[in-house]
This record gives sequence, structure tokens and C-alpha cells, in this order.
Amino acid sequence: MKFFAPFSALLCALSLGINAAPIDNVESSDLETRSPAKTPDPVSVQTDDYKYFKGLKSDIAAGTTYLFTMKSPIDPNEKDQKTKDLTAKLGFSHIYLLSVKVTESKKTTAAGPKKGQVTTTTDVEAWGYDMVGTAKVSTRKTVFKRNLVGDKKIEYVKTTKKTDKQIDDEGKAYIKIHPDYEFEVGKNNCDTYVKDLIAYA
Repeated sequence: MKFFAPFSALLCALSLGINAAPIDNVESSDLETRSPAKTPDPVSVQTDDYKYFKGLKSDIAAGTTYLFTMKSPIDPNEKDQKTKDLTAKLGFSHIYLLSVKVTESKKTTAAGPKKGQVTTTTDVEAWGYDMVGTAKVSTRKTVFKRNLVGDKKIEYVKTTKKTDKQIDDEGKAYIKIHPDYEFEVGKNNCDTYVKDLIAYA
């Protein structure tokens, strides 16, 4: 008994020394329950092109395609008499059809302080169609650019379910049937070309 008692006391002391670490050695952050990081609020972005067309038609919505006409004013310096007579009757010197599809895309930030933030961007895909040439005519499809509008007048016509390619194909088909420009209202010129596209769309 005299041999085992001191030995047992030694083991007990060693055990207490190992397991009873001072509370000061424990990091305070380890004692706290960390709350998960908050996802940043979603962000909405509207491009300048979208804002431009929204200014022309306030209720445009994503997923819909809108048709507009764009008319160039009469050129006071026009020298050709046939052109002067036609534009005077039409009330403009040239006309385009604009096809404007409103798009919406979403992007989630993958890393950094804004990780998980969803950004929704509203934009437009806008194309212009017109007839060019006064001898043998041709059709033209161009990307719409706001900086080229200048003093041209843009007016809303209607919505359409036709794609930009379908409208372009219709314009090419029209030109094949009507290859010659005519300086008369109601005959083959830029005005009748656009009216055909509107009727088709």
C-alpha cells in the first residue's frame, strides 16, 4: 500500500496537468459561433441603348421585339429634281426600319467581397434595314448606333415575333422582285420597301 499510493497520486497529478489547460490559452474567436456571410443585394443595370428606346416607348419589356421607323429629314441642298419631288411628297428623304429586341441577362459574382451577388443587365439588340441605290437597288442591314441618329425621327410601329434574319431575308426577297428604283410615291423606293417589311413582320 505504501508503494502504490504515491504512484497513483503522481499519475493523477500528471493527468490534471495535461487536461486542465488555462482558459487564457483558448482563442476567444474559437468560443464564438460564426454567422455565415450575407449575400450582397442583387443589382440591376440598364444600358444606354435600352434607356434610349425606353424613352421612345416606356413599356418595352424583355423578350419582346419592337419595330420602329427612322426617317431622315428632307435635304434642302438636294440638286436632283426627281429626288426633290419625291421627298417633298413623302415628307422625308430616306426611311429605315428598326428591329429592336429587348434582352435580359443575369451574372453571379464568383469570388471576392461581392461573391454571390446577382447582376441583371437589360439591353437591346437593334438592327436597321433600308434600301440603297437609285439605279439597281440593294438592301442593307446594319447594327443600330445611337450616335448616328442625329436629326432623324424615330417612331414606334408595332411588336413582332419575326427574327432579325427573317426580316432581312424578306428584304432580300423584295429586292429580287423589285430591282429598279422608281421616283413615284407608291412605286418601288425606300418607302415601299419599309412598308413591305412592316406588313411582313
